[in-house]
Amino acid sequence: MPDFAFLTGAIVGSAVLTSILHLFTRNWPAAYGKVVFLSGVALLLAIIFSAIGESDGGPPTFRSAPYYLFAQVLILIADLARTRGKLSKKLV
Repeated sequence: MPDFAFLTGAIVGSAVLTSILHLFTRNWPAAYGKVVFLSGVALLLAIIFSAIGESDGGPPTFRSAPYYLFAQVLILIADLARTRGKLSKKLV
């Protein structure tokens, strides 16, 4: 699979996973810590799901981890830009 197609899939997958996590944490107070925490959890889940999906009956491989890291950083920047001014300054 070409790198561009894989990166696009990583961005879409990370965005969907982050959105699902945001739905489950609606009642949490809006803070920078929440956005960063949810991005970290989404990154770990995306890498684990991808590694299991790529394993093909063998041990999990983490070759796609850099793509998901880059995609999640883009999602985090977009989240912070979208919610700028609406979040409390506290990290926790």
